Amino acid sequence: MGIRRVVRIEVLLAIAMMITAFFCIQLSPKQGVIASVIRSDQTIQVEKGDTLWTIASKYTDNSKDVRETIYQLKQINHISDSGDLQPGMTLQIPANLSR
Repeated sequence: MGIRRVVRIEVLLAIAMMITAFFCIQLSPKQGVIASVIRSDQTIQVEKGDTLWTIASKYTDNSKDVRETIYQLKQINHISDSGDLQPGMTLQIPANLSR
């Protein structure tokens, strides 16, 4: 392989890497977008008699399974056991669930 061909390949690889880096930067989430999603989350206060099922049912549309919403609520609120809900607790409701 000649030196010119090697240089050409290196130049093409460098250009490809720059183009890839440019698109990765352009497609990465912007802080403002993330902040707006976080700010649009809703917090609710658990009331006596509330369960994760009743709360999740209020925020699940008919095309989804309530158990998926319960899973999301447990993840975002760091709840390991569904029986851990106590009146007065505050729960984050993710923006994609808020109605």
